[in-house]
Amino acid sequence: MTNKTQIIIAGAGPVGCVVGLILARAGISVTILESENDLIPELRASTFHPPTLDMLDDLGVTPKLIDQGLITPKIQYRDLEDGLVAEFDHALIDDRTKHPYRLQCEQFKLTRIIAEMLKEFPHAEISFDSKFVDASQTDNAVRVFYETPAGSEQVTCDYLIGADGSRSEVRKSQKIEFQGFTYPEQFVTVSVPEDVDKIVPGMGHVCYIAHPTQWCALIHAPDYWRFLFPIPMETTKEEAFDDDFLESRLQHLAPHQERYAIQLRTLYGVNQRVAETYRLGRILLAGDSAHVNNPLGGMGMNGGIHDGVNLA
Repeated sequence: MTNKTQIIIAGAGPVGCVVGLILARAGISVTILESENDLIPELRASTFHPPTLDMLDDLGVTPKLIDQGLITPKIQYRDLEDGLVAEFDHALIDDRTKHPYRLQCEQFKLTRIIAEMLKEFPHAEISFDSKFVDASQTDNAVRVFYETPAGSEQVTCDYLIGADGSRSEVRKSQKIEFQGFTYPEQFVTVSVPEDVDKIVPGMGHVCYIAHPTQWCALIHAPDYWRFLFPIPMETTKEEAFDDDFLESRLQHLAPHQERYAIQLRTLYGVNQRVAETYRLGRILLAGDSAHVNNPLGGMGMNGGIHDGVNLA
């Protein structure tokens, strides 16, 4: 890396990659610092909304996502006991968007697509194994300090963008408060290969199932169906991942004559927080670095991408 670039972005997630691509296309030199040794392959978010697809289409990204995703024109709302309550068809807004549907496609596919596209721009790069540490600024520039396997490095830029997630080191380095609260429950996600719409005829590919305590969000991604449901805060990870416990919950949500072949499972807490400011001089925040919310409906990733487009 040169010792001077126009823009430094901390974090090569969806937000950082989208911002990087927009800037690179505009001829602006940009370096994305990523602390991991490669793009993160975790599933995480998997829903792209119509306005997000419109924005990414302007960058030439949406057709590549569609090739790897699953178009879902309708959203269902169900009651766990009574079945289908309502179904919303995105065709009703086809006069307002070029993409009247939700696209189910894991976020790591977006970052991989953009990483390949960035190779076309000699003034853009993703620097892996580069962990942001600190930043200082003057009226005219920002000096960024980061760690690599070879030791401590620094680079000067015009602006620094923190797109490094809810635990943002950029935000912490500038002592920006991140106020809010933690929800009094945990979320479990369970991915299975079975065709849930055949097990429960008529089940939508994006479905929100209502119940006072055992509600669920059910999403069909290209290679799996993913259940997301709440469990008590005091439940341990071992208890949450117990095969019999998960099987019992899945059978209650979508009764099946056989056991589900659970492939992936995750457990995480949920926060609702917002930074006291999104900008401090020449240092800016976007995505989860600036605000976090309940992830249901894909609002986190989509809102973050909108941040990035507006910022860039």
